[in-house]
Amino acid sequence: MSVIAPRGWALREALRRLAQQPGVALAAWLVCTIAIVLPLAAGSLAWSMKDTWAQLNAPAQAIVFVAPGTTSADIATLRERVQAQPGVSEAIHVPRDAALAELTRRAGPGTLPDLRGNPLPDAIVATLARGLSAESAEATAAALRKLAKVDAVQFDASGYRQWSGLVRAATALAAAAAIALLLLAAGALTLLPRLFAASDADEVRVLSLAGADARFIRRPAAYAGALLGGLSAASAIGAVATGVTWLTPRLAELGLADTVSPGLAPWPVLGGTVVLATLLGGSAGAEAARRGLRSIRP
Repeated sequence: MSVIAPRGWALREALRRLAQQPGVALAAWLVCTIAIVLPLAAGSLAWSMKDTWAQLNAPAQAIVFVAPGTTSADIATLRERVQAQPGVSEAIHVPRDAALAELTRRAGPGTLPDLRGNPLPDAIVATLARGLSAESAEATAAALRKLAKVDAVQFDASGYRQWSGLVRAATALAAAAAIALLLLAAGALTLLPRLFAASDADEVRVLSLAGADARFIRRPAAYAGALLGGLSAASAIGAVATGVTWLTPRLAELGLADTVSPGLAPWPVLGGTVVLATLLGGSAGAEAARRGLRSIRP
């Protein structure tokens, strides 16, 4: 017997089992599709908002105001010391003339009074490391205030503490929701393929007498589960793609296109979803068939 022949028979038998129970097969497909749509849609939404989230969750900054009369050499040394502080990822010197020019540009022409001199000091913008705890950020700001040639340090410790707590809570909530949705999808893909794993006792005995091994007998159940998982994943991707197509122009009408840009997850993720769903369904069908054979075969 060729390699293709037994697999062709298993595929035909798997399709027969699905067609034999059309109502059950349709219900199982719908449940599996919905179970996969939920995490896939959530993942696609998160992927679409990654740029917006990066802007919202930008690293905090502490502005170090240099003491008046500090020389350029001392400012350069101070910038290096700021850069070397624990919790500081970058330190940029903003000259007082550049700061005044930027302030004038933002205020608009004629808004600021005529100034005889530049009242602004030189400043060093210290960018804190992303994800730095509130306690560490406050300690870093306190250390910056103690540096020589520093007049003052502007850092909103209270605001950073509140934002840091909000980020941690949102991250924990998102992780819990993602785990729950993934477990829901995995549960559907490992339970529903069992509906098509049952083998007829007489057929199993005939196949055994003909010399068929357990793998040959289990293969139709594995194929039925794999078909259910793969088709459900493909249908879920199609449903999410349809939702993205429907949602995009409506967000544009509301003026939210720059904030939320709907799109699918990367194609490797989508392809991996189909492959994983196929493997889960096939494994579940094969395992259910293996257990069923224990009660049939002598």
